Amino acid sequence: MRKSLVGCAVLLCVAFAASATADPVTVTSGTATVFTPGSTFLSFDVAGDKFTAVGTWALGTSDPIRVCGFGGICTPGSTVTLSTTVMNDSLVPASVGEVGAGAMITANGTPLNEGRLVELLGAVNFTTSAVTLPLPGAGETGITVTAPFTLSGTVSGYNPFARDPALLFTTDVAGGGLATLRMAFNPTNDSYTFGTLR
Repeated sequence: MRKSLVGCAVLLCVAFAASATADPVTVTSGTATVFTPGSTFLSFDVAGDKFTAVGTWALGTSDPIRVCGFGGICTPGSTVTLSTTVMNDSLVPASVGEVGAGAMITANGTPLNEGRLVELLGAVNFTTSAVTLPLPGAGETGITVTAPFTLSGTVSGYNPFARDPALLFTTDVAGGGLATLRMAFNPTNDSYTFGTLR
């Protein structure tokens, strides 16, 4: 599943721990890719004016994976929601040397956390309206449907490599765009298999 953030207005109001002000950051391009359960949950690569963030989010929940039942199999006429929530609510112990959700982040050309991973805590909601899955056209092997989505949530970034992780920033997330769902069709049992959400 992929959610493309290209062309959407994603506003991050970042309050860095070293300053008392919150500077808005507009993400103008990027992609978030959600993987199936049991692997890395979400990878992302976003950029904007004087801002980049590349990383993974290893903990969370995904409604699109479950919405068609176990294994993500749907049938024509099924109504699905493409909404997803990604979250991480606990810092992995620094002594273990692992990061549950982390990113390499730059602001104004300077790497945060001295160029090391920033651990992310919080939740981001991708919310869409429901979509009814059509029958594929003659000779087609799948379908593509789209739905507008909005983003909302709050994320905090920490230095996870200290014995007591230090808060680097907190940001509210708001914005939106267009989600594109692609599913493969299996004519033997008239069902769709969940493919990508972009």
